[in-house]
Amino acid sequence: MWINRGILQRVLRWSNFKRMIPLVLVFSLCFPGSSQELKSGAVFLKSGPVLKNTIEILPPNTYQAYSAEYQTGSGPVNVIFSMAHPRYFGAAEYCGGLILTRIAGTDQNVYAVRIDTNILFFFVFPGNYETHCRFISVFTERFLFFWNTSIHKTDIPFPAVLEL
Repeated sequence: MWINRGILQRVLRWSNFKRMIPLVLVFSLCFPGSSQELKSGAVFLKSGPVLKNTIEILPPNTYQAYSAEYQTGSGPVNVIFSMAHPRYFGAAEYCGGLILTRIAGTDQNVYAVRIDTNILFFFVFPGNYETHCRFISVFTERFLFFWNTSIHKTDIPFPAVLEL
């Protein structure tokens, strides 16, 4: 199928584009700054995941774990993933459908979340971080999505971006 040269010239006339400019402006005003909104509510993976031979927030141990750091507006958040079964103690808190354990005996805000028998997370938040529940629920949801869709369980799928 081909287009007649005269029709193509009429379609591509400048006057047609001039008529579209107000429409484009109105459309862009209806959806302002969507990329700016993503930046303000997004948390980015700064480094990791890195395999470590210990879970640093617990007493001396030899549990293998993957550690990653996320950059937030309130400071860095460290996330530790392990398939081990270490003992830890603390007070239970509820966060949506998750049961968090606030680890006692540390000077930081440390929460543990066991998703199932093989998935354990530790979250280390800065002292001024207020929305730890939201961060943990969004992180675990995204991680489990990638984990359940990955073929090789040796690939640890820490999400690169979290939208809080």
